[in-house]
Amino acid sequence: HAARFDLPELPELDNLFAPVGPLAEAQDLAAEAFGARRTWFLANGSSAGVIASILALVRTAPPTADGQQRNLVILPRNVHRSAVHGLVHSGARPLWLLPETDTASGLVLNVDAHTTLRKALDAHAGEVACVLLVSPTYEGVCADVETVSALCARQGVPLVVDEAHGAHFGLAEGLPESALSAGANLVVQSTHKMLGALSQAAMLHAGPVPEGWHGGAHALDAAVGAALESVTSSSPSSLLLASLDAARCDVGLRSRRGPTRLRRALALARRVRQAVECQPSAFPPLESVRAGLPGCHGTDPLRLTFRATGLEGGGYALDDFLIDHFAVYCELPSPTHLTFVFGPGTRAVHARSLLAALHSANLELGTAIPRESAPSATSSIVDEALNSAAHDQVITPREALSQRSEVVAADEAVGRLCAELVSAYPPGIPILYPGERVRSTSIELLHAVVQSGGEVIAADPKLETLRVLVPPA
Repeated sequence: HAARFDLPELPELDNLFAPVGPLAEAQDLAAEAFGARRTWFLANGSSAGVIASILALVRTAPPTADGQQRNLVILPRNVHRSAVHGLVHSGARPLWLLPETDTASGLVLNVDAHTTLRKALDAHAGEVACVLLVSPTYEGVCADVETVSALCARQGVPLVVDEAHGAHFGLAEGLPESALSAGANLVVQSTHKMLGALSQAAMLHAGPVPEGWHGGAHALDAAVGAALESVTSSSPSSLLLASLDAARCDVGLRSRRGPTRLRRALALARRVRQAVECQPSAFPPLESVRAGLPGCHGTDPLRLTFRATGLEGGGYALDDFLIDHFAVYCELPSPTHLTFVFGPGTRAVHARSLLAALHSANLELGTAIPRESAPSATSSIVDEALNSAAHDQVITPREALSQRSEVVAADEAVGRLCAELVSAYPPGIPILYPGERVRSTSIELLHAVVQSGGEVIAADPKLETLRVLVPPA
């Protein structure tokens, strides 16, 4: 019966790009529920929100001291591919920052606010259009948003937080603080991931306007609205928009349903963690990243990450085993880990199924899983690719995609400038960016992903070839 409500933009349903009726009211209620100054509904997912945020902030940034446009965007290497699309749309120059890595687990964390980000802001004072953070990561690692917000505010630089996996933050006791509460200026949330909206439905929240920002709130909001219109269908789905309002209703200030369900999810996640910790030899190793490490301000207790190194096929093989034998699906498989997420819809039966499936996998495959923490060869390649490639951005992504290119064998691409965006999926974090020099470590990492059963998003998904720029004559 859902098709009966898939309606066009009738007068009674309002217009997403000029809301004055029920959509305006729904967005105002969402802003109230999430503590935002203003909220926009997104029908093209968080990707549209990330792109629009970068585009709007670059467009409205105050000029540099010599009258030039501020077009430098500071962002971590492990951003979602949508951030690169934002760079292309805006023409911005990226300044890549290296995220920290947990040496015990091999998991990539966040950028260290106190050293890496502070130095970048100081070194480029007066040039930066915005800073983009990813918090939490796919594995639930949270950045120190409050410290980053204060650092940015000191220089009048707006902070965008890709909080796609943290729409539930701050909605129940025991969950991390939301990025809005920590002072972020623009926050993008995938409402469909954790709060029950339909897939592709998300929200973009506005916090305080940076002091002295060119044109103030009116100019910034107008720029965000225009940017969103440029990356959104002119016929947004009424079902997606209605699902956002329903999700808001579940967690609104006068609702108990959403917080109650989140507290239940927290209890179930805690129960699974305790069961694994009580019998560690009966399950694959459970990772635990300590809050307070550089790049880790805290973690999302609703995400559990298990190690799968040592298996033939690694995390992808373990993922296939759980699906084929138990119909248990993880949130994120990678060559080295599996991450599971608990949400408002999680029930006790799901927690029991997860424990049973992991126990069986441990019996069948566990002899190959090392009990002690040790970064795998694959995670070492990841670390090398992230660290080395961050220094090889030669031209901007927009410049790279507008110049002549050619397709060559992947191994022959080493040393050439990349002309496409190449990501391992999930989670969609790019390994090669347009305009950067291709390194052998990046090619090795992508081949390892393909060989272990993962997917690569590229013009050639098998990565036998790669598109690179034609060198100047």
